[in-house]
Parts: sequence; C-alpha cells; structure tokens
Amino acid sequence: MTQSVVTVRINDQPYQMGCDAGAENHVKTMAEEVNTILQELKQAVGAVGDTRLLAMTSIILADRAFQAEQAAGGATAMASASADTVRQKDEQARVAQAISAAAEEINHLASRLAKA
Repeated sequence: MTQSVVTVRINDQPYQMGCDAGAENHVKTMAEEVNTILQELKQAVGAVGDTRLLAMTSIILADRAFQAEQAAGGATAMASASADTVRQKDEQARVAQAISAAAEEINHLASRLAKA
C-alpha cells in the first residue's frame, strides 16, 4: 500500500507521521486526541515537564486501549462472530497502530528532551 506523510501538532510541536495513504485524517484525529489529553493534564497538574506529561498521556491512552480490549473480549464471548465484530477488531487494530505510532513519537521526544 502507498505510504503518506501527515504533519500533526502535539503540545504546540509539529511532528511528521507516516501512515497508509488514505489514513491521514485518522492520524490527525488520533493526534488531536493525544493533544487534548495532554492539554487537559497540563491544566490539571500544571508545569511538570514535557516528558512527564507525555508519559502520563501515554498511560491514559494505554488504559483506554486496555479497557476497549477488555470490553471487546467480553462482547465477543457473548455474541456470535459477525461482520460487526470483525469491523470492531479492525478498528481496534487501527487504533492500536495509531497509539503505537504515538508512543514511538513520545519515546523519541522523551529521548530528545533527556539529552537537552
């Protein structure tokens, strides 16, 4: 599949992210969600440093992914395999991929900040 690059802003910093062609809006939406969480944390806890904010954001996103996985597992056990279940798993895989990409970028930023 063709690759594309999209620029997103997280904590007022631009980041170029690679993604499959056609997934640009999805990546932007995921970055907006990350930024929303980060900004809410900044308001709640104040100036604790970018690395800590990104770590806290990552934990929140990991928790959401875990909860979604748990909910999907319970729903799958109760329902027979259907097209809806397949679509949900595909969406979860896409969300997990976006979270993984965001985590990689967060780790990269944390490394850069640690060196600064």
